[in-house]
Amino acid sequence: MSDELVALCRSRSAAYPVTPPFDPPEVYPEFSRERGVIGTDPSNDAYACVRESLRLLRLDINNFDRPNWNPLKSIVLPGDHVLIKPNWVCQGHHLDGSWEQIITHGAIIRAVMDYVQLALDGRGRITLADGPMLSSDFGAIVRRSGIDEVVKNLARTDPRIDTEILDLRTTFLEARDDVVIRRHRLRGDPRGEVVVNLGKSSLFYGFRGEGRYYGADYDTEEVNLHHRGEVQEYKLSGTAMKADVIIDIPKLKTHQKVGVTLALKGIVGVNCGRNWLPHRTQGTPEQGGDQFADSRWRQRCEYAVVRWFEQASLRYPDSVPFLYRLAKRVGKHVFGPTHKTIRGGGWYGNGTLWRMALDINRAMMYADCTGRLREQPTKRRFCIVDGIVAGEGTGPIYADAKACGVIIAGLNPVAVDVIGAESMGFDYERIAMLQAAFSLRDFPLVSFDSTEINVVSNVQEWSGGLDAIRRAEPFRFAAPIGWKGQIERRIQLATER
Repeated sequence: MSDELVALCRSRSAAYPVTPPFDPPEVYPEFSRERGVIGTDPSNDAYACVRESLRLLRLDINNFDRPNWNPLKSIVLPGDHVLIKPNWVCQGHHLDGSWEQIITHGAIIRAVMDYVQLALDGRGRITLADGPMLSSDFGAIVRRSGIDEVVKNLARTDPRIDTEILDLRTTFLEARDDVVIRRHRLRGDPRGEVVVNLGKSSLFYGFRGEGRYYGADYDTEEVNLHHRGEVQEYKLSGTAMKADVIIDIPKLKTHQKVGVTLALKGIVGVNCGRNWLPHRTQGTPEQGGDQFADSRWRQRCEYAVVRWFEQASLRYPDSVPFLYRLAKRVGKHVFGPTHKTIRGGGWYGNGTLWRMALDINRAMMYADCTGRLREQPTKRRFCIVDGIVAGEGTGPIYADAKACGVIIAGLNPVAVDVIGAESMGFDYERIAMLQAAFSLRDFPLVSFDSTEINVVSNVQEWSGGLDAIRRAEPFRFAAPIGWKGQIERRIQLATER
């Protein structure tokens, strides 16, 4: 299988099965009772779509539909430690609580785990892990996705495979009204943390935002300490860095700060130092920042007020957060609600976050378990995008559900993300994260041009090169508010006409 190959598979249904552990719709030849899969769920078209995507990629194609079909055997070897990385950003939509478009569904994870189990052949370990937003409820994510029942099922059917679920965060931020009121220490990764310094190879080396980065918490000194000059450090999960294989299972979803969140952005969750990650450069464009899309008085005023309250909250955590919450309630009427206002770097001019996302992909793929950078990738990687129910609009946590019934799969995260973005109706060349991924000289993520990507599909008009997807335009996603009119291909074509 080549890195240029991407499967774009349409399911018969754009819905998930209801009942965990999300058994396959029929007894497939590759799964006998001795190999572990027991029970069927005829409503589980999502499972069938994952299986079909593996066939489309021609994985172990000579044995397809036979008892010895083992599609992942070239990626996962017996005895491997496999990290499965879903998108578990938060437990649900921040306004209405809906969740199927927000996090990777357990039905997709179940299908992937079954084929990983086949490839391991009774020897190895499977770890499901992510580092959600610091204020997210990990327990609710596990319950809603149904993944706890999936893991229990695997333990019953093949107890030889060690399986675990990990929350990689070391800190939980208890928040009210989007204001941090308490900080709680979490266990984090039991295998520790690995610091990787990209130095001059980092996309932040020489970047104009140095000294003014904002991370994941009010303490901006921490993020700026780790991104200055030749110090460009990331604190990554020890489990991820010691794994033999990384399997990404992100959502097909829009993102306010980078345009889309698929494999490249999704892998950011393998870090254990959330506040080491630059999310934006503080200030208005006039001030040299990308926090806001313009430099009017409202933005300058909001920047000054918010920064004061954040710094004061750190100094006086017992009193100021209460006042900050009151100020936020008033501020919504003056500055606008978060999901309807461009702030926090949520626009196409954010030049900070996409650099961080590409840096983490490179650090994870080229550093060994000690953090030392190597000339060649140190682990194998495979991507399967959950687009059965996707997210559009103001993603990732305010995304609206969009029933697509699609799975996108491939070896190379850049190729998978390009096809994902284009299938959403977006021009990948107008998304900085995707465009820049093709021009990385040190620790590259792709060795071919976008014109060489080959799409295989069970929908005839979707098959072919990038032009085929652009002509077919499988879906039309609503862009995030800060990206409207900037990345939609149909708007671009109308303008050119």
